[in-house]
Amino acid sequence: MGHTTSWPINTGQALQALQAKPSKPSKPSKPSKPSKPSKPSKPSKPSKPSKPSKPSKPSKPSKPSKPSKPSKSLCSGFQLSLLVIRHGRWVKDLS
Repeated sequence: MGHTTSWPINTGQALQALQAKPSKPSKPSKPSKPSKPSKPSKPSKPSKPSKPSKPSKPSKPSKPSKPSKPSKSLCSGFQLSLLVIRHGRWVKDLS
């Protein structure tokens, strides 16, 4: 028990893996390391290019109809600015 208290909280998962397979501690320890950085990186990348880029395409043909109504043109301009900001960030992430 004394050793477990000295280790960080993250080792709690490793302890469970060790208890499951104490004979092979090297295997459970390896997947635990790459899984940590992959989690934050996966949701951040697909969240930006996955859907914001798709709706921008179908919204283009609908734009010519919006200018006819000034009330909607203001909203579309605001949406366009948001799309540009998202695309700018998305391009930076890819680069």
